Amino acid sequence: MSKAEFERAEKLSASGRIFRSIALEMIEVTAMDLARKPPEYTDTSRGAHEARLTRETARRWVAGEYDATAPMPFGMCCDALGVEEEVVRRALNADPKGLLDRLKTMVERDRGSSSMADQVSQEQQNCDREISTAVRLCRSAIGSDKEHAYAELEKLSERHMMISLPGDWNGNLQLQACIERNGSVVPAASDNERGVFFGVYAQQEDGTHQWLIDFRNRRDAQTMVDRLKHIAAQATESVPTFGWKAPEPVSRPRFR
Repeated sequence: MSKAEFERAEKLSASGRIFRSIALEMIEVTAMDLARKPPEYTDTSRGAHEARLTRETARRWVAGEYDATAPMPFGMCCDALGVEEEVVRRALNADPKGLLDRLKTMVERDRGSSSMADQVSQEQQNCDREISTAVRLCRSAIGSDKEHAYAELEKLSERHMMISLPGDWNGNLQLQACIERNGSVVPAASDNERGVFFGVYAQQEDGTHQWLIDFRNRRDAQTMVDRLKHIAAQATESVPTFGWKAPEPVSRPRFR
């Protein structure tokens, strides 16, 4: 994943959270409007007129009627929250106060999870930045400094990613479906082969590949590869070309 792709994914994630927050707020406000006791029929004051108008506007929005003043249609709000439109509509019309109480809990939980997700994302970015700096130092180090730089990269990658990146990693990566045969790890014929797992490898300067970690499914392995690609891109001005080379059978510890 290049730096541009990474930043685009971050922006899309942030946009999704903002979209969801707006949807929650709109349904919450609507539930408040519908939960208020309507004014008496005989009340002809200006406040009563505005209350009736607000209530009618809320009911029409819930019914799916077009409202040019609403930031989002009712159906789109439900889609953003991942809930059935008709279920929310019935709850708003039958028990708006009960729905309001549930929405308040949902809002607090959503805010908490968003805050935690932002924190985790920022922490990972900081860790990846540390590792990319170490990779850059490994490539520029000479003499006795090279040994120290290699050791620092190994220490940081083990601490932050539970892998051991080689100091002479050239930025290329390999994701290989593997099986264990006669005590050794060999390439699998397909992803569906019995006992298959997925190894991630880093290519070294001499063209060989060093094993980094195994995963039980390809999706998790690809996530690790994408993260390492971003680290490699941060460590150099240009994004490296990620070549592929089948690994030699090796003996190694199983899943971490």
